Amino acid sequence: GYAFAQHRGHKYRKQNHQGQASQAAQKGDGFDLCHKIRDCGGYGRGRRRRQVTVTTAGEAKKDFMKYKIDEQFRPLDLLGHKPLNRAKLAASNIFLKNFFTLTKRKGGIVYRRYRLKSFDGKHFDTHTFVPRERADGVTPCLIYFHGGAFNTECSIQHFVVQRLAERLECKIVLPFYRLAPAYPFPFGFEDCYSTLQWVVRHAEGLKVDKNRIAVMGDSAGGNLSAAVCLRNRDENFCEIKFQSLIYPVTDDSMDSPSMKKYVDTPCFNAVLNKEMWEMYLKNGYCGMKDYAVPLKAGSLENLPPALVELAEFDCLHDQGKAFAEALEAAGNEVTLLETKGTPHGYDGILNSTVAKQCMDVRVRLLRKAFGMGEEKTEEI
Repeated sequence: GYAFAQHRGHKYRKQNHQGQASQAAQKGDGFDLCHKIRDCGGYGRGRRRRQVTVTTAGEAKKDFMKYKIDEQFRPLDLLGHKPLNRAKLAASNIFLKNFFTLTKRKGGIVYRRYRLKSFDGKHFDTHTFVPRERADGVTPCLIYFHGGAFNTECSIQHFVVQRLAERLECKIVLPFYRLAPAYPFPFGFEDCYSTLQWVVRHAEGLKVDKNRIAVMGDSAGGNLSAAVCLRNRDENFCEIKFQSLIYPVTDDSMDSPSMKKYVDTPCFNAVLNKEMWEMYLKNGYCGMKDYAVPLKAGSLENLPPALVELAEFDCLHDQGKAFAEALEAAGNEVTLLETKGTPHGYDGILNSTVAKQCMDVRVRLLRKAFGMGEEKTEEI
């Protein structure tokens, strides 16, 4: 039979006043955590539903609130709803590179930059982060592929990976793979696979345990993580212990219900998705359809255990869920984590309750995959 896990829940009153809504948002988390865990033989479900209506002015704010997105994620509305032209995209990427340079390192983290050679002889930057107290020893390694529609530089993911480095007590590798439209598929994917090869072949110098490697990625980075796992399986290159996919891009089709519904959601939507694929697949599949579109892979057997996270108000919701179900149907261990009241990009609101709880799940499953035991917590 199925086991049902109980999660704490809260009831919220519908608010029509902005001040009341903001207050309610601070008290609650609007989070629905639904685990589909193969290795315990059951489903765990705990539902938290949060509906807050705020009367505001401005079209963007109306779009934000018509989907009942939790107030904690209102900053994502500033990212807009429509595609950037090529000039603005280029300017945005210059800004993000400078932002990374200024904010790439926090206290207690040892940071290094490397120049890696890809399949075509060209180079790209890769960055590593490790807790200072673990810098002299051998640690597990998590390779994180950042999101950004295959065309945008790392934005805030370096903050996420430094938190992961501290909590996992391991080395994080963050490649800055080449981006569309200048470098469409398979360039970015090849850079990511080259990163995996580099980590394994230079494990001793990097002071990582090549037998304890995992991958993680958000959005387009989730696509790249899944694709790297597929190619790694096909080439039998190394063992990947775990794949963590955060609202992943897995399908280039535009016909799912969520794709048809969420055409104007903040941060990412069906309009932006269409533009993303046009840039990324400008040259087609290049004979590697399985790695470009993981949901359409010929086989999903013999892949690492997976965590798949979904946002509620996200055009990618249905394809992410379909990928999780396909992975499980192929015999893989899968944890499906669905969040409520969330748009695409929720992980960028680092201190939101949802992001913190999702981080807890990732850390728990990764530590288990690495054979590290439970996370140490400080006593108060």
